[in-house]
Amino acid sequence: MHRIRIAIGLLSAAIIAWQLVLIQILSVAHWHHFAYMVLSVAMLGFGASGTLLALFRKNFLTASGFLIPFLMLLTSLAMASSVYLVENVVGGFDTWLLFIDNSEIVSLVLVYLIYTLPFLTGALAIGLILTRYAADIGRIYFFNMAGSGVGGLAGVLAMWFLFPEQLTSFFALLPLAAAYISASVRNRKRLAPMALLALLTAGAGLFNPPDITISQYKGLSGTMNLPGAEVLIRESGPHGVITAVKTDASRYAPGVSLNYTGTIPVEPMVFVNGNWSGPVKDPAGIARDIFSHTTKQLPYLVRPAGNVLITSAGTGRHAFHAVANNANRVTAVEANPGLTDLASRISEDFYGAGILNHTNVHLVHQSNRAWLNRSEGGYSHIILPTLDAFGGTSGLYALQEQYDLTLEAFGQMWDLLLDDGVIAVTSWMDQPPRNTLRILATLAETAERNGISNTEAHIAAIRSWSTITFILSRAPLTDESTARIRAFCEQKQFDPALLPGIGPGDGKGKGKDKGYGISDGDGNSDRNGNDDRIGNGERNDNGYGDGDNDGERQRYNIIDRSFFGYLDAIVQGGRSDFYDEYLFRIDPATDNRPFFSQFLKVENTGDLLSRYGRQTLPFIELGYLVLLLTAVQIFIAAVLFIILPLFRLGWRGSKKSWTLIYFGGIGTGFMFVEINLIQQFIHFFGQPVYATAAVLGILLISSGTGSYYSRHITRRRRGLEGLLIVLAVLVGLLQFIMPFIIGMSISLPGAVRVAAAVLIIAPVGFLMGVPFPGGIRRLSGSDSVQVPWAWGINGCFSVVSTVLAVWLALEWGYSTVLLTGALAYALAGAATLTTSR
Repeated sequence: MHRIRIAIGLLSAAIIAWQLVLIQILSVAHWHHFAYMVLSVAMLGFGASGTLLALFRKNFLTASGFLIPFLMLLTSLAMASSVYLVENVVGGFDTWLLFIDNSEIVSLVLVYLIYTLPFLTGALAIGLILTRYAADIGRIYFFNMAGSGVGGLAGVLAMWFLFPEQLTSFFALLPLAAAYISASVRNRKRLAPMALLALLTAGAGLFNPPDITISQYKGLSGTMNLPGAEVLIRESGPHGVITAVKTDASRYAPGVSLNYTGTIPVEPMVFVNGNWSGPVKDPAGIARDIFSHTTKQLPYLVRPAGNVLITSAGTGRHAFHAVANNANRVTAVEANPGLTDLASRISEDFYGAGILNHTNVHLVHQSNRAWLNRSEGGYSHIILPTLDAFGGTSGLYALQEQYDLTLEAFGQMWDLLLDDGVIAVTSWMDQPPRNTLRILATLAETAERNGISNTEAHIAAIRSWSTITFILSRAPLTDESTARIRAFCEQKQFDPALLPGIGPGDGKGKGKDKGYGISDGDGNSDRNGNDDRIGNGERNDNGYGDGDNDGERQRYNIIDRSFFGYLDAIVQGGRSDFYDEYLFRIDPATDNRPFFSQFLKVENTGDLLSRYGRQTLPFIELGYLVLLLTAVQIFIAAVLFIILPLFRLGWRGSKKSWTLIYFGGIGTGFMFVEINLIQQFIHFFGQPVYATAAVLGILLISSGTGSYYSRHITRRRRGLEGLLIVLAVLVGLLQFIMPFIIGMSISLPGAVRVAAAVLIIAPVGFLMGVPFPGGIRRLSGSDSVQVPWAWGINGCFSVVSTVLAVWLALEWGYSTVLLTGALAYALAGAATLTTSR
């Protein structure tokens, strides 16, 4: 018996660690939005295993002595070979082509199945152990949940030493060891060839791992296609895979003035998970600062550099710019220590010194929000990283929580400024305008929340041929600073987009329909494909035009004139109407809904399709569309692999309605809470892998403990019903409790934050572990025939809820997700209360 407990602990650790590794692999190959696919894939594997166990329970139990180690070996093989199969057999899949080439959907389904297999076989082995050794269920549950918690920690730690493509094989050794421990001497001999194959496969993957194909649309892929590109360093960590590349064909000068005649230096480029991070600057080149010839110079025109805060400092390019502007002190905040360490080492190798080691630069390894919470302030400038990318990111970050760009974050920045301090952020010009408008809306509402009524006197923006820089000044912009900005624009051939006194003329019409359109690039805008907006201050629908007085805004870099009407609508009035009527969602992100890059309005999808077409729309809002595609595929898979097979057993008994409502409710409630906790703890821990590991570890251990004590709780009269009501209330209160505790402890040391996470998660996790075993006991006796259906319904709702929870958060925020989870538990409680009468 002791061997079985150790074996299930090792297997459980492997499954959780594998889940974290899979998140990293998909983040490297694709983007952040596939992280939630991993959770749904895991639940699909567990749900399908429950159905198989129900269908073939007698056969499995009869051969369990052989099947348990066999399934563990199969799990090991599936883990070790998964990346190879995806990359070399299926060939991966291309995110963009999913909406153009139907064959890519087949590839995506195959990738789903390959990555689901380890969860299926591992969960089947766990379920078989729990069924066979039911008499020792308490201790086995403990090892199961404790193993899961250890697996989360091991997964994070291992990322510091091995690359994601190696970790799949590394953690495949755990189920291999579990198989050996759990097997009898006779079965060890029978399974020896399979064990040897698993060991050889894991060894090959560990020492000669397959390459992960990075999307051709990521910055690293494009850079490696340039002549002479070579990888200088490649390192791994929980924050991702960091790659430094050098090529003489790549030079970094975003939006540089077209009259700049100096040399743009060749510099090593750094990428994290294939995404652009920044160049490694030569400190000796401060006198030749290229950024002084870009729109990024704007904040230093408003007031001299003093105490400067750089958020998401990365490789130090903005710190370089601040030092070049004679900043007295530069606080560079970067959560990824591996990134700054690599940048410093490259600087030392190439230049003999690094900007992050400059005497005026103070490097802080912490998340931006954690530093904003603990900083004493007094900043002359707060500089944010550049938004979006050249040519746009196609909504790729729609599902990414960007807590640094919420109204609450900007409110903290405002409080840390000197009386004449400024916040600055640069964005690439995107078409249709989205990032530019949302960041301006955020700045304008930040000013209004802090008592500023004349926001146009505190905001300025200048643009080049490709970038636009916004600043929000705590003090009104002076005539002197405005004159400096105009002179700079004249010298560098930039155009002021927003300045005090610059305006649209008489561009506002009066009418019923403001109907803010999207420019078609020739001065006209179109909302429904046939609704012209005329780009000269007049609009046939009486919406906001851009006015006749835009000469100063369009001297050097000509764009569609309606863009200025959008800016004026945000800054000078009519903002709420503009939010409602604009085709995309550009109201500010909040901590409750921190998806800054999610712009799609579902109700306007038809308008967008008519304008851009089915093949073009993904290039505008890909992330959101991938979520919808994942939801459809996961729902179909859940029905096919979990529910339909159960019809072979038939559905009989007197509690069918209760079984559906109860187990569907607790499955939905559990996953809604789990997904919500992971999303909100990304803000707390500053990184998705840390958040996932912490939440899964604490939640599984605490819910396992709840399951262990469930018999004592549910044997009392109305015990289950009462617990569900208490649980529903507690889940509802989390939306108030969690932000308070997170805000109090986010800037504290890691151990304290983990303790705070335990304080938040463990109580609700303990209660969440009770309803499932309690419900199964309710079906014992005459209704035991419904137990397989209970497993299947719970699994199906859990699978679908992983994606549904993310969608609800995108559309209505975290509070809605928690409220829906609370209602799901309350519905299960009400159904139980009604049935028991």
